[in-house]
Amino acid sequence: MKVAPLVHSRTYYNDFLSGFLVRPEYFSSEDIDWARQLIRASTADIDLMQGERYVVLDNGRIRIAGIVIVTEQLAKRTGTIIDKKYFLDDKGRNVYAFIGFCMKASDIEHHIEVSYPDFMSVFEKYVIPIWEEKLVETQLVKDDISISESKRAKATLSEGVKLNNTTIYESNPDLDYQWFLYYLNSKQERFAFCSNITKYATLKNSVFTSLTTNPNNIKRLKIDIPSINQAEKDKEEESYLEFKKKYKKRLCKELYPDPEIKSQILSDRDITEQIIEQNRDKIINDILNDIFSGKITETDHFIIVELGYRLHKAAGHGDNQRPVSIVKK
Repeated sequence: MKVAPLVHSRTYYNDFLSGFLVRPEYFSSEDIDWARQLIRASTADIDLMQGERYVVLDNGRIRIAGIVIVTEQLAKRTGTIIDKKYFLDDKGRNVYAFIGFCMKASDIEHHIEVSYPDFMSVFEKYVIPIWEEKLVETQLVKDDISISESKRAKATLSEGVKLNNTTIYESNPDLDYQWFLYYLNSKQERFAFCSNITKYATLKNSVFTSLTTNPNNIKRLKIDIPSINQAEKDKEEESYLEFKKKYKKRLCKELYPDPEIKSQILSDRDITEQIIEQNRDKIINDILNDIFSGKITETDHFIIVELGYRLHKAAGHGDNQRPVSIVKK
C-alpha cells in the first residue's frame, strides 16, 4: 500500500513549521488545521514522556498513523548509526518529532503494520538532507512509500474507562503498540488515538477520543470521575447561559431592525418563543443546508441550540445535563 509521509519536527536552525516539515500534497487547509491541532496535543508535556507515543487520527477521509519520539531514542530503537548532530538543535535542545504516514482511509483493504524502522527511514530520507539549511519550507510529497501487509493476529484488548467522550486504556510499551495497530487498521471513522499520556491534568482535558495512561492514573480517575462529570455539567450550564447572553443583542437586531422596537424586548423567554414561532416553517434540514453553504444566520444558530436543548430535556435529562455538543456546535 502506498502512503505519504507526515513530519512535524525541528531542524538544526528552524523551529516547527505551522504547515509541517513534510506533508502530503493533497492536504487541504482544513486537513492541515485538523492534523496540526491533534499532533500538537500529542506532544504535550513532552518533557515528562517516557518512551514514545503512538498516534492514529482519522477525519473520515484521511488516516494518519505515527509516533512521537526523541530522535536519539528512535535511532537507538533501530540500531541506526547517524551523527549525533541530528539529535540536538542549535540551542542544544533534544530534538523530538512526530513522524508518520498519511493514507486515504478508503484504501486500507488489508491489515497493515508500521514500526520503528519505517519511521527512521522517513527521518533519514526527508529530515537529514535539510537538517542544516538556514531556511526550510514545507516539503509537499506524493504517496511514494510502501507499507507492508501484516499477518499478525489481532490482539484481544481490554475495555477502557469512559470519561466524557474519551475512552482510556492502561498503558505499557506492548499494549500501546497493540492499540496503535488496532486503530491503524480500524474500520471506525473520525477518531483520535494517542498513547502514553501521563500528566493527570492533560488526561482529564484530552482532545483525543481514546488514549492510554498508566495504571495509577486510571485508579485515580475511577475515584474522581463523579466529581469530574459534575464539574463538566456546571461548565456546560455556564456556557449555555453565556451563549444566550451573547446572542440576545444579535438576535434582537436580526428580528427587530428598528431600534425603538428592539428596546421593548425584555425577556429571554419572549425572544426564544418568538424565534421558534416565526421560524416554525423552516425545517432543520433547510438550516443545515444553510450551514454547509455558509449562509447560516444568528437566528438559525440559536434555533439549533435551543431545539437541541428542548429535545435533550424532553428525553428526561435535567437542566444541568446538557451535552457539550449542544453548546459547542
